[in-house]
Amino acid sequence: MVINEFNHRNNYGLAQRQINQLLDQEGGCTVEELLEQEFTVSQCRNENQRLIEFLSQKTTLQKLIKYATMRPEDCESHDIAHKFPFAAAEILTSSKTLSTSLIEGGTLPKPDDEESGDEKKSQEDAEEGMTKIVRDSLNETNVSVS
Repeated sequence: MVINEFNHRNNYGLAQRQINQLLDQEGGCTVEELLEQEFTVSQCRNENQRLIEFLSQKTTLQKLIKYATMRPEDCESHDIAHKFPFAAAEILTSSKTLSTSLIEGGTLPKPDDEESGDEKKSQEDAEEGMTKIVRDSLNETNVSVS
């Protein structure tokens, strides 16, 4: 029992370090790099703050929605055709914070030196944000949204 608990803690720390290294890499991290990692979904469930902030950005959410809902155009890659759609769907549903960002329409990337203020949106703004982000994601792939 003690050995299993140690291994779980050790794997959690390793997973968090791997994800943080990806987020810290020069030139930034891509959604695809995160979808390739086996620990990304578990780190979302564990509310890794840095990962959630990256995934909550509007453009990142749009890519995740696209992977989760659209048939891939390039089926040459196993990851794009099979792994990415399932991982993207798991990520979108694995965190309350991420779900809230999705409903609010995503966040814009913040400059490092700028502090975030307390911004409260009305329910109508939140619904419009969700509708817009989904509509934008689907329109990029020429899917009709009614």
